[in-house]
Amino acid sequence: MALRFRSIDGSNYNPWNRRLLFTAEAGKFGGVISTPLRWKSNSIPPLKRYDGSMGQAGYEGIQLDDRGNLIIIEDVGGVVVTEDTQCL
Repeated sequence: MALRFRSIDGSNYNPWNRRLLFTAEAGKFGGVISTPLRWKSNSIPPLKRYDGSMGQAGYEGIQLDDRGNLIIIEDVGGVVVTEDTQCL
């Protein structure tokens, strides 16, 4: 199965499972993946997707609090910016 991660928008280290976490803001191709911090060989270890537990969405970033809870920031807003000239 191809991971189909097109870009990385957020990253963090999880000291509880010793894995690097990465998020992508890519709609149905977005989500959370991880890789071990330390590799056991010169070969790249397989990446792990968390689609089943965290879903797929436009994840901007990921943080862990001091208890190990994940905080995932999601944003799939468009490029349109509205301006209300009445407020200026």
